[in-house]
Amino acid sequence: MASLKAESVPEDAPVTPDTLCAIFYTSGTTGVPKGVPVTHRSFVITAVNYYVRMPVFPSKDLPGPPQHVTFSYLPTAHVFAHVIEILTLLNGWKIGYFSGSTARMISDAQALRPTFMCMVPRVASKIQSAIVNGINEKGGISKVMFNMALKRKCSAMLKAKPRSPLARGQSKMWDKLVFSKTAALLGGRMQHIASGAALLKPEDGRFIKAAFCCQMFIGYGSTETAALATGTMPWLCDFRSVGHLFRDSEARLVSYPALGYDATPSDGSNPKGELQLRGPTVFTEYYKDPEATAECFDDGWYRTGDMAELYPEGDIRLIGRAGRIIKLQQGEYVNLES
Repeated sequence: MASLKAESVPEDAPVTPDTLCAIFYTSGTTGVPKGVPVTHRSFVITAVNYYVRMPVFPSKDLPGPPQHVTFSYLPTAHVFAHVIEILTLLNGWKIGYFSGSTARMISDAQALRPTFMCMVPRVASKIQSAIVNGINEKGGISKVMFNMALKRKCSAMLKAKPRSPLARGQSKMWDKLVFSKTAALLGGRMQHIASGAALLKPEDGRFIKAAFCCQMFIGYGSTETAALATGTMPWLCDFRSVGHLFRDSEARLVSYPALGYDATPSDGSNPKGELQLRGPTVFTEYYKDPEATAECFDDGWYRTGDMAELYPEGDIRLIGRAGRIIKLQQGEYVNLES
């Protein structure tokens, strides 16, 4: 019978930026789960790059310098949650943990009254459905008022100047009349919501931003990139992309003929192809799995398996994973995950 022995790490053990921090396992959606070693350097770089994209503003009921109260509900075995906690601890902010059931997330948030949380699209969809169902049940003038306010606020956000309160999801008139009630579902102090892990529909992103009167960050990355490789600026509202590449990282698009994607089009259209990454936050190997490691690297570039489009401004639109895009008889390509 095999035996395991746990040994404590001495407090004075030598630790460098390139010392292993933890091994995270992939979800296994693309095969057998694989271990991804992540260093302290990778986590700190990701956390700092993310912090640059999320300004902090003073909140009522939070005396002293601007600070966040982070609502944590993802397990720290999830690399995104790990980065969020490192970011929180580096800044001396507070963390509140949910009670253990996603069914109680709303009541937990109302007790904690957080200012910052991450929200995977599946959870965002559930919260949005709960709000819409509640409005529909009320019906009458409440439903008419909410739908009108949502339409007008979203339209105004799309036209708002960068860094303005409206671009950050705040509208004095509509928030006072309508959205203070929806914002109260998460405690009423929310400043910043981050979404990652899957594609988020633009209209869903604007709904969350309008309903909770806060900034909305859309990021892209994976366990292999220490959670995040790109991110949007918090005042953007069109959510057409997953933002720009984080500092110190590199990206390239490689043509994918099987799906008709050309990374060097001659007709003036935007480049499309497989997104490949390299840089200090990209992992170097799967734990004790040299075959899987070799398969996902191309001359030092990490092959993400995700199809993307590059806009002239430098932001990246995520199309979907190669294995989830199909070609219809009429020649149109459809993402099964959208």
